[in-house]
Amino acid sequence: MDSNPLFQVMEAYKVYIECFKVAKRAVKQQQSNLFAELNLLTQPNAQQHIVKTKVEIDDLFVFLLWATFERFVIIYLQDKGAGLQQSVTPFALATSSV
Repeated sequence: MDSNPLFQVMEAYKVYIECFKVAKRAVKQQQSNLFAELNLLTQPNAQQHIVKTKVEIDDLFVFLLWATFERFVIIYLQDKGAGLQQSVTPFALATSSV
């Protein structure tokens, strides 16, 4: 395995946090050119919408961390298991009594 994929997820999360800070500032300062296609500034509760979206993405981030970690562990164990299969001969744990 090259590196821990959780670092990439963490970096993406840091970028996302900074983007939400910029979005909140832009809404507060009414910079409509930044939201031309979204029409966010025309909504009366734009700040609340951003906060609600941030909470939702925070929850999804936790899920992404867990899924990435789980996949990392699976691949790691598969790699280690492949090496063991080449050098160790498994033995029968039980025999049939029939």
